[in-house]
Amino acid sequence: MNAAGALIKELAGAQALSTEQEPGIREILAEDSIDWDLFTQLIVYHQLIPLAYLRLKNLIGLLPPGLAKLIKNNSYSTLRQTHHLWREFVRIGYVFEQSAVTLVPIKGVAFLADIYQDTFFRPMVDIDLLVQEKEFLKAEEILLNLGYKKDLHGLGEEYWKENQYHIAFLKNNPSFILRVELHWALDYKRKNRHILPEIWQRLREVQYDGKKIKLLSPEDSLFSLALHSRRFGENLCLKNVYDAILLLRKYGTGFDWDYCLAMSEKYNMRVTLYFLLAQMQFLSCQNIPGYVLKKLNISALRKKIIRMFISRNTFFLKKLLQHKNVYLQLHFLLHDNILEAAAYIINIPKEQFAKFYGLKMFCDKTDFLYRWRLLYILKKIIMK
Repeated sequence: MNAAGALIKELAGAQALSTEQEPGIREILAEDSIDWDLFTQLIVYHQLIPLAYLRLKNLIGLLPPGLAKLIKNNSYSTLRQTHHLWREFVRIGYVFEQSAVTLVPIKGVAFLADIYQDTFFRPMVDIDLLVQEKEFLKAEEILLNLGYKKDLHGLGEEYWKENQYHIAFLKNNPSFILRVELHWALDYKRKNRHILPEIWQRLREVQYDGKKIKLLSPEDSLFSLALHSRRFGENLCLKNVYDAILLLRKYGTGFDWDYCLAMSEKYNMRVTLYFLLAQMQFLSCQNIPGYVLKKLNISALRKKIIRMFISRNTFFLKKLLQHKNVYLQLHFLLHDNILEAAAYIINIPKEQFAKFYGLKMFCDKTDFLYRWRLLYILKKIIMK
């Protein structure tokens, strides 16, 4: 592992929100082998700049001046944006409460009220909200009345409801465009059914910022992070892994691993969950019981492939920037059933196909390539 990666591993350790300086960080900083340009690009990719600032601000004199300025400015920019998004969530939540529609924040906003209560240094660009499918129309009307507009990319709403599990809403703001993703499920349907409907019976309520907020259970929050890795984008990004580490750090003692094992088996998420847990262990997380990894019933060969993939790619910038290549490899690693993974590629919706290959949504070329997508995908893989 390169020195830049080793430093990031130290920064993202189990005590990552502490400002106490651990010996490992000082030792790495004292070396002359750190490629600071690589380190900068890696913390940008992994969205860990605020973490780097929190852990290194008392050692800022040991950093190159340009990097010190970058992580400080970026972190406070993140803090400002996070406060904007939090205030908007509070505003939205109040209207939902008055309308008697159950609203559950997920991922970023939810974690602000939970594992990031002591600091708002958590990068996020939108507000993810979850409602029950039967209340989606009411929720949609509330957002429209608050000045939001649907962002359907020129496609019909029925398309999104049939092929996705959320719809995006946008609203102009004096500072930036506000984006809300309104979810009715945590992931795509599998065999024509939503996964994890059990989440609605496991909601909890927390007090934060003088308000009562409904949140997913810690276990379902972990699943939301694991499932996110299936989406196209920066699939190896450590921000979500760091979230998971903090989640276990707070709730590890009473964490219901038996529930996680049962649900991962029921909804074919064993490998997806294992991948996230392996990433956490890669960052030296010690809160995962050995029996959990064993009872996920992943073959020894597949475990080895997953851990090698994480080790070889997490801090290898050239590989990380090859989003399409990494995604295709991960896609087949993250599903219990390889036929399910293949079926998704074969039946990929046109909108996602166009987005994946950077094609225009509505043009004859895209229509043609989509009709012959199997040959096109195979060609792209071979050319890589």
